[in-house]
Amino acid sequence: MNCKIEEIIIAAYLHDVGKFAQRADIKELYNEKFENYCCKHHKGGWYTHQHAVYTEGFLEKYKNILPDGIDVNLIRDLAGHHHNPSTPEEWIIAVADRLSSGSDRCNILNDENDSSNKFADESKLKFYEKPMVHLLSTLHLEGKEKSQLAYCKMKALDKDSILATTDKKISKEDYKKLWEEFENDFVKLQGLDFEQFEKSLLTLLERYWWCIPSATNVDSDVSLFQHAKTTAAFSSALYRYYEKEEHLDEFKINDSKDKKFLFVNGDISGIQKYIFDLKSASDSAKLLRSKSFELWALSEILSELICKEFGVTNANIVTSAGGKFILLLPNCKGSKEKLAKIQTNVEEYFIKEFAGKLAVIISDGVEANTEDLNQNNAKDLFNKIGTECDRAKQKKMQKGISKCGAVLDSFYYDLQKNGECPKCGVFAKNLKNEDEECDNCKKLIEIGKDLTKKSVVKLDSTGLKHFGQMVKLYKDESHKNENVYSINKYKPGLPLLFLPYVAPWKNETELKTFAEIAEESNGNKKLAMFKADIDNLGLVFATSLGKRISISRYADLSFMLHYFFSAFYAWFVENHQNPDGVYYSEVIYTVFSGGDDLCVIGAWNSILYFARDFQKALCEFTNYNPSVTVSGGISLCSANIPVNVIAKMSEENLEKSKEYKNGGKLKNAITVFDTTVNWEEYSACLKDGEWLDSLVEKDEKGQQTVSTGVVYKMIDFSNRAKSVQKGNIKDLLSMKDIKNKTWKSHFYYIISRNVKNETIRKKLLRFAENDEEMIKSKIAVSYALYKNREN
Repeated sequence: MNCKIEEIIIAAYLHDVGKFAQRADIKELYNEKFENYCCKHHKGGWYTHQHAVYTEGFLEKYKNILPDGIDVNLIRDLAGHHHNPSTPEEWIIAVADRLSSGSDRCNILNDENDSSNKFADESKLKFYEKPMVHLLSTLHLEGKEKSQLAYCKMKALDKDSILATTDKKISKEDYKKLWEEFENDFVKLQGLDFEQFEKSLLTLLERYWWCIPSATNVDSDVSLFQHAKTTAAFSSALYRYYEKEEHLDEFKINDSKDKKFLFVNGDISGIQKYIFDLKSASDSAKLLRSKSFELWALSEILSELICKEFGVTNANIVTSAGGKFILLLPNCKGSKEKLAKIQTNVEEYFIKEFAGKLAVIISDGVEANTEDLNQNNAKDLFNKIGTECDRAKQKKMQKGISKCGAVLDSFYYDLQKNGECPKCGVFAKNLKNEDEECDNCKKLIEIGKDLTKKSVVKLDSTGLKHFGQMVKLYKDESHKNENVYSINKYKPGLPLLFLPYVAPWKNETELKTFAEIAEESNGNKKLAMFKADIDNLGLVFATSLGKRISISRYADLSFMLHYFFSAFYAWFVENHQNPDGVYYSEVIYTVFSGGDDLCVIGAWNSILYFARDFQKALCEFTNYNPSVTVSGGISLCSANIPVNVIAKMSEENLEKSKEYKNGGKLKNAITVFDTTVNWEEYSACLKDGEWLDSLVEKDEKGQQTVSTGVVYKMIDFSNRAKSVQKGNIKDLLSMKDIKNKTWKSHFYYIISRNVKNETIRKKLLRFAENDEEMIKSKIAVSYALYKNREN
């Protein structure tokens, strides 16, 4: 090879920067010399590849921004010639570009057969007016209604910009405005070494290119960002695969049968059990947050560590969310042996670090050639990747156990001598610590305290060490030279991580305890936990893209969902209020959120409204796509109940929502107060609850419009209606069954006797229309009773 991998990667990232510049009409980057070159090399007409002219112009203008030791002229040629390659290195970028598209254009030796070259004059089609289609609005599951197409806002990725819009008007002015922001931030990458530069560039492209369509002559639902990232991933894998070839030419690079790629799946299992398994209420809030962060960080560190072992970069992390990741690696000679060694070392680390509480699965990988990646075969490839991960789960931790033996052997002596840690119950006490917690828990408590007030984090992926040694949190970016990440706040020149950890502060130095959060509830001083996740996620990824499935779309889908459940979630909690005007961030604590699920705990009344509001935000995110829905479960408890108990109750309620069936509709529901309803009904129940609350609330004279006793009896009627609906055969024709079936007449009697106001009486009696309405009323009734009960 006549270039370094660093040059290949940068060229791959920026090979299509000219598309952005061309649509923004940045004339200063247009060079007639390059124009003549393009015209000479394209029989089908150079205009469709005019963006390559802008690409070369951009790299010429900003060559001083690139890291030291990089051949900037070579990068310019590599990036600018991806449509007319003439050297093996240029062919690598060209092939990676086609593979990233996921089309059937993998074999491009005969460029005349490339239909993209026959694309009409873009100026007539006003290509710069074609918006980026919002990927979530295109998903479709069999049996669901199709969603109306929506679009991405032409804005930097920040706050709520991820939400879909039906406004598809964009112009050169919109592109120019975004270009100016991108250009201003690009120059701030100057002076960084390659590792810092690559990670910061990835963040920069993500921020500004997420809403730009990579192509306007085909489906415009793949972002320029994701196309650039996957092109870089394929380019680096191809480079590593061929770097020792003495006689490399385009025919070898275009060999469609050669298994050049290895897709590896990673999965950390036992996450929720590990997070919620707390033995003490002391420091539980900090430990919940830090354990959740620990698992997220471990997934990032592991995926980055494996990529480094294979000589590639973070671009090769195809997806990473929720403790799961997919990596695109070079399938070189010896790759399988290298992967087996990594599996053994990682499993051994997890056994020693977590004593069997957590398991890690790293698959043996799926080999793939370029044919496997075209549109006809991509779906089968992703199925194989999933199947290989399932197969790896059947051999969970076997390599690690074979090497280091039984889990407890290395801990037994200390446990016998000191007893178990009062916080985790896994490791031995450390009698030198004030609360006798083990060193692991002590470090986690420190991290949990720092997470919400530190703005920069360092993740050390150079090797597996104790978690506290691999993660460092800082107040500011003064440690920029240590390859740190900014947390949630975009800072030019720094890579960015999206973390969801929002927690209410009591003062500048202390977080509120769960007991203090409960005290801020209205009425009954209870906590509530809300757990939720996307319905049918496996199907969404496996089938909702249909024949359009590609690496880029698959990665974009994972990225957008993760952004919604992390960065958007954090912004949402900070900037939205409950009906009483209290910001959710003041009374809600994030346990975990990211990938496709979330778990939050907080003041009970705020949690009930937060669940409603967050589901509405998901609908805005997907443009109300029926194929992408969420189900949730809410449970209420006292602040002194162990968190693992409330987590178990919330999980049980979530499962009830997942089993919900009504009118042919499945899932897309929420369960609270032992009642499962769809989201539209839930919103109505909250309104009914507010109305009932106003009836039982005492006025200045201590009088109630409707007595608490009458409303309380509605709980019994709801339970009786539910029993009738279930139709328990054991109770059939029994006295209990007869009593249950007469609930309606009893309800009429109670309301008619005790409620004198005719308007109110009629409105209450609508709950008796049928069993279903009476069952649903339990949510409204429980809400009103909790609001009016002080203890």
